[in-house]
Order: sequence, then C-alpha cells, then structure tokens
Amino acid sequence: MANGGKHQHVHVIWKILRDITIGKHQHLRVRVYRNQDGISTNEVFEKATFMLNLKQASVEHFSLFLFGKKLNKRLRNCDYLPLTHDGLFIRKWCFDARTEKKLLKDKVACHLIFREAEWNIENGFLKPSTDQIDLLEEYSDERFRCEEKYILLCHSIPDYFDVHLEDCVVLKNEVIQS
Repeated sequence: MANGGKHQHVHVIWKILRDITIGKHQHLRVRVYRNQDGISTNEVFEKATFMLNLKQASVEHFSLFLFGKKLNKRLRNCDYLPLTHDGLFIRKWCFDARTEKKLLKDKVACHLIFREAEWNIENGFLKPSTDQIDLLEEYSDERFRCEEKYILLCHSIPDYFDVHLEDCVVLKNEVIQS
C-alpha cells in the first residue's frame, strides 16, 4: 500500500442549505457544511445572526429552536442538527422586561422580537385581551408599523415572559424560597 499500510480517514463534507424561520412567513437561507458529526448548530446560528446583521451585544439573547409536531427544543451551540426536522427558528432567549427594552434599540433584534410576538399570538401561545388586539393590529399595520410599541404592549399580556414546557417530569420536589 502506498501509504505504508495505514488506513486513510476520509471526512465527507456536504454543503447543505438550511431555512430558518424568522417569525411570520419570513425565512433566511443559510449555507452550512455537514461533517461526520452532522450540522453544527453553532455554525448555523453564527451565520444566521451575521446575515441578519444582529448586533453582537444582542446575539446572546437569541437562540436556535427546533420545532416539530411534538417537539419544541432550544438548541445549544454544541448540538448538531438532525437531517430532517419540521422547522428551525431563531427566537429570543430573554425573560426580563428591562433587558428586552435594551434589545429594542437594535433594529434587527426589535424586528425579530416583533415577528416572534406576532407568531406567538397567531398560534395561541399569547392571548391578548380584545382591547389589546385592537392596539396590536394598529401597531402592526404595514402602512405605519410601530414594532417597538407592539412589543411593549405585549409585555402586558399574561405569560409573555414565560416558557411553556410540555411533557415535563419533575424528578425531585424542592421548595424554592424567594
């Protein structure tokens, strides 16, 4: 054997396009490479936030999420994407009104949060009152959209800063004192 009898390891890399949903009907197409481990979540996230022009200070308050019929999973940077899935989303990962208000100064972050809030309302995760719905429709009118006001109004909707966990199992009961 020409290589001294040693086996050569060949790392196959495939170029793959991934669509990432950015809220209601908007998609971003990211070109990434798949190696023997799969598709790096970190690579997808970094390329997507770069392509969106999300300010570096805002990036830490967003994550990639995998959505499916029964799956809603936040992906870590060390994860690898499955080859098949129903949806890949960029969503905020911020649960504090003060921090989110700072994010609204970044136009891209504000737009992402706005699209997510719209999606959450349309899909029944947030349930605004009738009065709130009227104002939200006014703020989201494409002729004079006011995304920041829309988001700030969403802050007053019950459960806005909550995370919904499905099929959660408590392994140990502990009393949390505040």
